[in-house]
Amino acid sequence: MSIENSRELLNVVSQIMAECNVECFADSGTLLGIIRGGDLLSHDSDIDLGILRCDEQRVAMLEQKCLERDILVKKKLYKGKLQGVNLEWADKRPSLDIHAHCYYRHGDFWCSPQIVKFARSIFWPHGTWYVEAARKHTDKLLEREGALDLNDLSVSKLASVAGEGSIRFFNNKVARFLYRAYYKAWARRRFRAIPTRREADRFDVVSHPDARRHWASYTWVVPAKYFNSVKSHSFLGCTVNVPERSSEYLALRYGSDWQTPNSNWIYFISDGLLYAAPYEAVAPRLDSVS
Repeated sequence: MSIENSRELLNVVSQIMAECNVECFADSGTLLGIIRGGDLLSHDSDIDLGILRCDEQRVAMLEQKCLERDILVKKKLYKGKLQGVNLEWADKRPSLDIHAHCYYRHGDFWCSPQIVKFARSIFWPHGTWYVEAARKHTDKLLEREGALDLNDLSVSKLASVAGEGSIRFFNNKVARFLYRAYYKAWARRRFRAIPTRREADRFDVVSHPDARRHWASYTWVVPAKYFNSVKSHSFLGCTVNVPERSSEYLALRYGSDWQTPNSNWIYFISDGLLYAAPYEAVAPRLDSVS
């Protein structure tokens, strides 16, 4: 992938977002790379943006302006709700795609539904078991009355409940390589045993039996104070908005040592603001968070 093309795409999209009055900022690994290293992460698979107050009218305007500049826009839905948009060069030039996630305000928090992909293979036979154990743990917590304790729903807490073996597996680089090779070459292409995201979008990923084994519905829950204000940030000819309190936000997401690269950081196990419960179960109860 061309990092120059990726920066150009980010720069153009940031300009279009501003023209459409869409509140947008660098998020996740993209924010981490910009703040920590002054550039996009060399090993990242996409460019992450956060969008506040998503609505169809602004997205329609965004689609039109992007097409005028040879950028394709694909909407992602979650149970009929706009989850985000993917953006890429229309001419397929080598570049990272942009994944812009929508956040919705609930009380003192911004929430974004996240679809997390798991899979089962001979190299990780307990993958399905991990997902089921996680879901049962979450269901029990959500059945409780009274205040909701987000700490009990954190993915790091869940990992200790659902099995340390899964963590050891994903921290093993050889096992990860073999698993990915198996997953791509056998399960998806030959038997199509693991639904792709596009296939999962055709049905309710939370309830469909074929999807439940491989996909889980989680939620980012971010205290509103971290997104209350953004500032313009320039790097290597590219300008993008970032949260004013980026350092504090990154410490919550990636740990207090976020300025030190960590090859063992795993999104669905390590993210400090990712919670193992579906958006529709968490969001309505945020007013009672303990």
